[in-house]
Amino acid sequence: MAALGCGLRLLGPLHVESSERLSDYLGEVESGKYSWTWGIDEATRRDAVAAIRPWAEERWGPLDRENTVSYETSWRAYDVPRGVA
Repeated sequence: MAALGCGLRLLGPLHVESSERLSDYLGEVESGKYSWTWGIDEATRRDAVAAIRPWAEERWGPLDRENTVSYETSWRAYDVPRGVA
């Protein structure tokens, strides 16, 4: 964007904290909710999640337990000069 003459503005970080269950997330992966799963055929996706569930439960405990998740996302904005479209 800078090569096109756009100015960079760093925006303040966005802090997010939520509660979720790993079982819900795995169900969303299994159902193909996320765009990063769309290139994987349904049978492969479902088999992968089925294989992961026992490992995840052994690693993190009951999959239906609610967990607090927190993360930070940094954003950038680019100002396009007037007359450039």
